Amino acid sequence: MTPMKNQSLMGVLLGLIVFGALWFSLGSKRNKLEELKISNEKLNVEVEKGLHFKSNYENLKNEVDEQKSRIAVLIELFTLESDRTRVSHMIQKLASASGLGQFQDQKNTDRPIKNEYYFNYPSVFKYLGGFHEFGHFLSLVSGYEKIINISDIVMTRNTTKNNNPVSIEFCLSVYVYDPSADNTTNKSSAAAKSVKNGDKP
Repeated sequence: MTPMKNQSLMGVLLGLIVFGALWFSLGSKRNKLEELKISNEKLNVEVEKGLHFKSNYENLKNEVDEQKSRIAVLIELFTLESDRTRVSHMIQKLASASGLGQFQDQKNTDRPIKNEYYFNYPSVFKYLGGFHEFGHFLSLVSGYEKIINISDIVMTRNTTKNNNPVSIEFCLSVYVYDPSADNTTNKSSAAAKSVKNGDKP
């Protein structure tokens, strides 16, 4: 074997030895690099989750803020406890203004009906009057700015000899907000809306 071939063979062997040494010396670093890649992938997944949660939180917070604003407006529509007795006087004035007829009776309940978010104070009114006058009266009541409800209307033909053809009886419900109620829930809004729409509690 010529000296040139010996040198080439030695060079190849030396290269293999150096490559092998580098391979083994970098083995732990290669493992760390793979671990870093896996860790970065997991971190990216967690970041995506965090961004998703943040977006959901912001959307939910906006909805809660809007709901609180709606509830605050609805609470303003409830009659104040101090103004509750004035509603009955207002009803009688509207009845008189509509020409409803002769006032017969008013019965107030001894205790209010407690709802989770408000108190219902029902009173029964009785008048002698006409159909058209009663319709005009209901129209006037519907324009009242606070939450009240007229229900259980009973109209009976009046047999007495006067100008009032029917006896009209109805229940007036006055709603007073309960300040101890939790006014930040969706149920509070739904309850107030149902009352405003004339539904029975």
